[in-house]
Amino acid sequence: MEKIKILIDTDLGDDTDDAAALMLALSCPELEIVGITTVFKDTKKRAEMVWDLLRFYGKEDIQVSVGKQGALNQVEEENAEEPIQYELLRPGEGTIRRKAENGGEDVRDEKHGRDEKYGQDEKYGRDEKYTRDEKYGQDEKYGQDEKYIRDEKHARGEETGRENTAAGAAEFIVKMAKEHPGLVILGMGPMTNLALAFLKDVRTMKKTKIIAMGGAFLSSRPEWNIICDPEAAAVVVNHSENLTMMGLDVTRYLKVGQERLEKWKKKQIPQMDYFLRGVEIFCRATGFPVTFHDVLLVVYLLHPEVVTLKKGNFAVELSGQMTRGTMVDRSDYYEIDPEIDGNFQYAVSVDTDLFFETVDRYF
Repeated sequence: MEKIKILIDTDLGDDTDDAAALMLALSCPELEIVGITTVFKDTKKRAEMVWDLLRFYGKEDIQVSVGKQGALNQVEEENAEEPIQYELLRPGEGTIRRKAENGGEDVRDEKHGRDEKYGQDEKYGRDEKYTRDEKYGQDEKYGQDEKYIRDEKHARGEETGRENTAAGAAEFIVKMAKEHPGLVILGMGPMTNLALAFLKDVRTMKKTKIIAMGGAFLSSRPEWNIICDPEAAAVVVNHSENLTMMGLDVTRYLKVGQERLEKWKKKQIPQMDYFLRGVEIFCRATGFPVTFHDVLLVVYLLHPEVVTLKKGNFAVELSGQMTRGTMVDRSDYYEIDPEIDGNFQYAVSVDTDLFFETVDRYF
């Protein structure tokens, strides 16, 4: 059976579901990860965390590309907020001890909690304002400064037998889409990297299959992945011809109970212990429940029947004090069953039993 080739675009390091989704994908023989890109705030540190997790599975050869630090219409952030779980990489916690450039000191930064929740319309975790640009980030410097994150041995090819070529995340995404016909992109964070990829090569990207976690389609409230970069989401939603989205309407039902966490703890395997330390850090910092939003993307690849999909015609609201970042239904509301053009699909229900059966089988 031919493996499904996937590229993961992730904001791993804050909520626990990104790491869980990556772990599940790494454990599935049906899937082949051709690359990973990081998105949102400190994307370099997120990439470090991706490398850290890959090493548990002996998958250091998977190429990781650092995405833009900042939203589509923002300038590159020089001192972006670090991931909530970044303390996993500190001495005695993570498997890699990162050193500062000056003096070889261990990197230590204060951890950051967050006040925002998925779907809230209060702060959305950002104090900076978007700087709008009519070209939606087509400035030459957007996406050009990112490089594959790698340690010195990996860069020399001593561990994997090959070198990685420096490139921006958006360029890398387009490159992988061209090299791997049938590639599936799993979007697990804000859509900044994906939008930049569309702006670089819309002809390639509009045909590439994208399955993304984001939006709320049965509610008027904005969702986290969309509100973090509404302009980027608008680019993807408006131009993709092969987009399927798993909204908060269904992923909120995928909460992981304490009993299941205790069961995983008893496995006593390094990667699970590492993941559960991240869970502890996240829950302590935020008080939020463990919810496997992004994991649904991977389970859907294995079992499409896990969700019920519906065709739709949606746009991302870019204005409004309370509505910015919401998904607006543009279908004919006067019709009971309106005719829908295009291939956009969104999930309206999820089989939680099948979902957790699949997670437990591979996790």
